[in-house]
Amino acid sequence: MANSKKVKKVYICPTCKGNGYVKVACIMDTEDMIHQCWDCDSQGELYDYGDEDFSDLEEGMSIH
Repeated sequence: MANSKKVKKVYICPTCKGNGYVKVACIMDTEDMIHQCWDCDSQGELYDYGDEDFSDLEEGMSIH
């Protein structure tokens, strides 16, 4: 039976580049408007919870 473990991977948000906010250009205004990042909810990081499979390690550690 294969054991699996949840692994948390952290990535920098590509939308805000880790700042937590983005500057949005407006046609009617000369200044950029600042908004909170909608992809990472203003945290600057994205999280991926994946499974790490340990079945290969168990096969190599078998006792003879």
